[in-house]
Amino acid sequence: MGDSFQGHTAPRLFLDKTFYKAFIRLQADKSLGQSFAGLLIYTEGLHALGYITTVEYEAHVRRYSQPLCDAPKLPTT
Repeated sequence: MGDSFQGHTAPRLFLDKTFYKAFIRLQADKSLGQSFAGLLIYTEGLHALGYITTVEYEAHVRRYSQPLCDAPKLPTT
């Protein structure tokens, strides 16, 4: 039996007001989009709980700490 992973999953989370406000602050403070902010939180938690190695943690933190970049302005004619 081969690897059966079919791609990405999109877990739905219902955040209370405290978590939602903290999530928005994290996004703003680090200039992250929603996905990267969420994945950074997952990365931190999984490492703190011992589910991923330090090497995996460091690679994911580097990846998900990349701020949003400004898209080039295109003429709207």
